Amino acid sequence: MNIQEHIKLWNHAAIKIMDIRHTKMKVGEELRSYQLPASGFLQSVCGTAMISLDGTTYELKPLHVLHGGKGMRMHIERTQENFEYYLVLYKAVISLPYRQDIQELMERNNPFHTQYGLEPYSPVSLLLKIQKMHQEWKLTNTLEQFHVKTLFYQFVHDLLWQQYTQRLPLKKPEIVSQAVYYMNEHYSDTITLESLAELLNCSPRHLSRLFQDRFGQSPLDYLIRIRMDIAKQLICTTDATIEEIAFGLGYQDRYYFSRLFKKYVGMSPNHFKDQNANAGSRPKRVLTMSESSIVARRGQSYINSDHDNHYQYKRRGVLLMTSMWKNPSVAVSLLLMFTLLLSACSSVPSTTGTNASTQKPLNTASVDAAASNNKGVANDASRTIVDDRGESIVLNKPAKTILTFPKPLAETAIAIAGDVKSVVGIHPASKSMISQRVLNKYYPTIKDINSSFTTDGGFVPNIEEVLNIKPDVVFQWNLGKPEYYESMVKAGVKVITIGWGPWDKEVATMKMLGAALGKEDRVEQLLANQEAAKTDVQQLVKDIPADKKARSLLISAIDGNKISVWGDSNFYHEIPGVKNVAYQEGVSKNTMQVNVEQILAWNPDFIVIHETAVGVNPSQIYDNPQLKELAAVKNKRVYKLPEFALMSHMASLTWYWYGAMAYPEQFAKLNIRDIVKEGYKFSYNISLTDDEVNQVLKMDANKDSKNYVEKFSKK
Repeated sequence: MNIQEHIKLWNHAAIKIMDIRHTKMKVGEELRSYQLPASGFLQSVCGTAMISLDGTTYELKPLHVLHGGKGMRMHIERTQENFEYYLVLYKAVISLPYRQDIQELMERNNPFHTQYGLEPYSPVSLLLKIQKMHQEWKLTNTLEQFHVKTLFYQFVHDLLWQQYTQRLPLKKPEIVSQAVYYMNEHYSDTITLESLAELLNCSPRHLSRLFQDRFGQSPLDYLIRIRMDIAKQLICTTDATIEEIAFGLGYQDRYYFSRLFKKYVGMSPNHFKDQNANAGSRPKRVLTMSESSIVARRGQSYINSDHDNHYQYKRRGVLLMTSMWKNPSVAVSLLLMFTLLLSACSSVPSTTGTNASTQKPLNTASVDAAASNNKGVANDASRTIVDDRGESIVLNKPAKTILTFPKPLAETAIAIAGDVKSVVGIHPASKSMISQRVLNKYYPTIKDINSSFTTDGGFVPNIEEVLNIKPDVVFQWNLGKPEYYESMVKAGVKVITIGWGPWDKEVATMKMLGAALGKEDRVEQLLANQEAAKTDVQQLVKDIPADKKARSLLISAIDGNKISVWGDSNFYHEIPGVKNVAYQEGVSKNTMQVNVEQILAWNPDFIVIHETAVGVNPSQIYDNPQLKELAAVKNKRVYKLPEFALMSHMASLTWYWYGAMAYPEQFAKLNIRDIVKEGYKFSYNISLTDDEVNQVLKMDANKDSKNYVEKFSKK
């Protein structure tokens, strides 16, 4: 270990103490496969125990120190004597922007994720600091919490200083093995490359490179193969339906699961089932517990309330269960209850979702809000939602009525709630767009929802009107603009702010909506569907070289020679591997106005027109003499966005559509019409007619664009 490099990174890190625990284990107790929710220092007080981190075992004697990184699996063997220890959990973040050398250091020698054991030559000084930290941590005073952080820095300084004079048994964690272990344990959860990298404290690029070197495939490829192997085993050895197996593996859409299965196995699930029917008789529909059980396997859960020192177990977990297991009568009763529960549920397909304590980065707003805190809470229980500002909004019960400022949010709320009853306020621009969409036919009462609560049709609220509507909760943009929400907050309105941009922001928004409405399970279904599609789309474009990536431009309005474009790097084009020519890091904005000369200089491969560009269709771009030299115009590659575009709950449809526009060959085998029908059925439980699909895809507006009608017409 290079101490100088570690010190350099500690100097650049912002530290947050997550929890400090004091644990006393009795003889014979053990802690099994506990996944560290954050990086941590463990110091023993008395007793000896064998402790393993990701398979590396340490004999921890009194006053020894052990360090492990977030996501590592810790196992404390059955002790022969009472064992007492302190555990300090912390989060270290290297704040942006940071230099290239710091990033390289983090990838090469991350001190916050390095595993090591240490026998300090001056252990008492370390123990005294931890004991004082624990004493102060139990207090809620801000000054004491600040003192805890000060003591932690002193502890780390003391430890680093002692390491100068010792030869330490260091072992850097093997990231790929940890990732594989996690995917095998959580294959039914929603796992993304970003969430997996965050869990292992490395960059997505670094993790992908490690997997490519080891297995010749990406982490998501590896995950899909795990799922398909389990699917094959379940098809051959159980009488579960294809739909039940798909749900059990985290795929809410059995049609999508079937497409993936055929892609990786070479035949459809039904064909595979028929082919293996004679290989051996399948058992009757009796559920048994095994490694391949459809039941999702999860780690321990946490709560995160207003103060960091409440970051505690929801339950005692293994320690409690180990003690109970010593009592045979209790053990038999538990087994009987569990068997009855499984029998009662055996005919119901299990719906699995995201374990938010591991899926969402801890430094992203709203992570704990809708997922970790509220997962599994009773529908009428209170909940705390942490919004995009980092503010905690406490709801004593789910909201019956919500008001939405962000334009695409009303439709997402309807998809989550299942109806329009809860939406009592909708932005006028959003209401106008919905009135022209297919959705209006199925939800005609949208026209009656109040939309008079904005100032001049923007996002600054008309506070008097908002108060007249009396919504339980208001959803509003953050975007660093306090004028959007301050007046409502001061008036006592519960305001939940949301962000915009990368996919994790969209996920956070959906989770906040689900938490507010008491529909967390529905959000998990929607997100699982999106993540499955995301994996599929990324697979289709993964082999496209960086210099061959399609370049697009999204136009939001045209006023003479002034053209408004979207300048952000966003989820709708990033997932299918499309570059936004208007995006320049640190310079471009969500919406910015440019002239024709700038667009000619960018010269995008294709142009997309947003619905907000009212009255602007591809034909007008083609007929504009100032734009005739653009490659997109010459090649007739200008398109009007479909109705579903940019909605987070149907992001998958946008990804497939963008992919088909950018890379016709890679997406040629997909039937986008069927995907659209499935998307609307899953989101709104409506069955679109062929004419309605044409309307959704804007077939008439795009009739002059190259191959659009041919590509999306009914086959």
